[in-house]
Amino acid sequence: MKRRNFIKVSIRTGVVLVGISIVKYFYLFSRSARLTLIEFLTVSQVLTGKNDLNQTVGKKIYELFSLDPQFQTCLESIYREIRSSGKATSREHYDAKLKIISAWYTGIVLSQGEWVRVTYFDALMYRALKRTINPPTVCGGQIGYWALPPDRKNL
Repeated sequence: MKRRNFIKVSIRTGVVLVGISIVKYFYLFSRSARLTLIEFLTVSQVLTGKNDLNQTVGKKIYELFSLDPQFQTCLESIYREIRSSGKATSREHYDAKLKIISAWYTGIVLSQGEWVRVTYFDALMYRALKRTINPPTVCGGQIGYWALPPDRKNL
């Protein structure tokens, strides 16, 4: 290879590598602080210690938490902590971690000042209390409704 060709190839390679670095830099730092659903489920799995979380429930919880931009910033920080160490054991964002765990175990999320039931039957507390309490059920009506004659219109 001639010296002139070697210099041309070297310059082109350098330009390409610098271009790739610039694109990678802008991609990493222009990314919004909003996690994806999969990343939120990863955070949830690490915090709860459960790998088989219901994705439908996770989506509902994630959508409610997404309404708060400050909470999104906490989620991003927790996700970075998990990516770097594989754990979320620091005291940083303790309240946010507790909210995520509580949402999964109770099936209830505090969103914009209101309590929202995300799930009832799939709340993790029923796994923890398996075989010690009656399973969750839904009431069919007022107390004593079963003693009344059936409503013939709805049969």
